Amino acid sequence: HSKESHTLQVILGCEMQEDNSTEGYWKYGYDGQDHLEFCPDTLDWRAAEPRAWPTKLEWERHKIRARQNRAYLERDCPAQLQQLLELGRGVLDQQVPPLVKVTHHVSHPAQPSKES
Repeated sequence: HSKESHTLQVILGCEMQEDNSTEGYWKYGYDGQDHLEFCPDTLDWRAAEPRAWPTKLEWERHKIRARQNRAYLERDCPAQLQQLLELGRGVLDQQVPPLVKVTHHVSHPAQPSKES
């Protein structure tokens, strides 16, 4: 058992295009590198590095889970995104200038005057 720390990152979501088509993505990164990516068209995982293969093979044994993943990316995620866009329509459409506050001024030492 190693006491070394590692980082696992997950990118999961969907994007809605102007023509209302959607694209979902489900990706994992490990220690800052691409690791695994779900491919909804083929219901499998793409291993981006050799150490991802054991997880890829284990996850691909569960075809029901793969179909659930695809349903989430193609149906559930876009539906949730559409709901959030509708709920926030008034706020998201507002164009408000940024509010800036200065809480501390840094004083600079006086510059010596240049004599000509």
